[in-house]
Parts: sequence; structure tokens; C-alpha cells
Amino acid sequence: MNGDDGVRQLSMRYGSLLDSLQRALETQIGPLLWRDRADAARTDDPRLVRVGPIFGSGVALETVDSAGLRSAVNEVLEHHGFHPIDSFIEEEWGEWHVTVADGHQAQLTISLSGAAEAHVAAVPA
Repeated sequence: MNGDDGVRQLSMRYGSLLDSLQRALETQIGPLLWRDRADAARTDDPRLVRVGPIFGSGVALETVDSAGLRSAVNEVLEHHGFHPIDSFIEEEWGEWHVTVADGHQAQLTISLSGAAEAHVAAVPA
């Protein structure tokens, strides 16, 4: 398999996760203004591919039910083979974030502040 095949496979595997996550975030946070999802690309580290990010602006964290958000995110994670999260890390400066792994050397990072952003960093097979 050449490098482009590995990037394409990761895009297919994790692109649907990001699409599902986008829908779940919007059901919990409300309508957001989304940019088009970025495709998979190699990073500065030649061993890693980054799928995404998805990026939506218009998050008002003070109105978000953290338990409902966690539940919606965990439903998506379970469906896509990732471990569930216990909670988001809530920083004093107003950012919520979490990084979670799957069983295929991939990590999903979700960050919420005035915007919602998520991407997957993965190692191609």
C-alpha cells in the first residue's frame, strides 16, 4: 500500500466519525456555523495523518449541559470504536477539551470554547 492509500483509508474510517460527531455536537450545543470539514493529510510528523478538523463557531458553553453532551459524544465514540470519555476537562479560561483513543493507534481530540473543533490523529497501516 502506498502512502496515499493509507491517507485515503484513514479519511474514510475517521471522516464518518467526525461527521457523526458534528451532528451530535449540534444537537447538544445548538446550531453552529460550520466550515467544510478538512480532508485527511500528512502532518509534519511523517508517521501521522490528521483527519479533519471539523470547525463550528457559535458555541456558548455556559448554556451547554455537560452530562448531555458527554452522553451524546459517547454514543458516537462507541459506534466508531473509541473508548468513552468520563468528562471534558474544563479549563479556567473557558475551554473544554478531551482526547480519547481507539484501538487502531488513533486519537480524537475535541475542543470547545467559542467554537467546536475536533480532529483525529492516526498512524496509517
